[in-house]
Amino acid sequence: MGEAEKINTVSLPPPTKQFTIPVSSADGVFTEKGTFRVLGSYGGSLAYFTFEIPHDFVSMSSCVVEVFSDKTVTDKDIDIDSNYGSLSEDYNVHSENDHASTYSFTADKHTDIDVSGILSNIVAGDRVAISIVNNESSITLKVYIVQLKFRYI
Repeated sequence: MGEAEKINTVSLPPPTKQFTIPVSSADGVFTEKGTFRVLGSYGGSLAYFTFEIPHDFVSMSSCVVEVFSDKTVTDKDIDIDSNYGSLSEDYNVHSENDHASTYSFTADKHTDIDVSGILSNIVAGDRVAISIVNNESSITLKVYIVQLKFRYI
């Protein structure tokens, strides 16, 4: 077999695609951290993301909410919830949450909160809504929410 034939028989994984979603709505306050426009999430404030799963979706590689905080802390209570379904289904036919996990942050360092676990049954065309709430008091922790990043093949 010639060199060209060997190269043509290599199978590569499909390329990963990505999209990002800014905060769709919130009951927190939008502010600037440097040149980042972020949602300042204080004790009890919610941030929401809404989006549609692309038509070429096969499987999810990752889904994270990118944040940073005002201080270095461990074991902080952040809750995430989702509702999703296709156009012909109820908006909450799939409803998942993670209220058990806690998170650690290093002051002013980007951190990804993995939300893929609350999207276990997504398919192409699903309409998705995700909420994230900082259950810590504003004295304990301010979380700045940057965006949601969704990677898929």
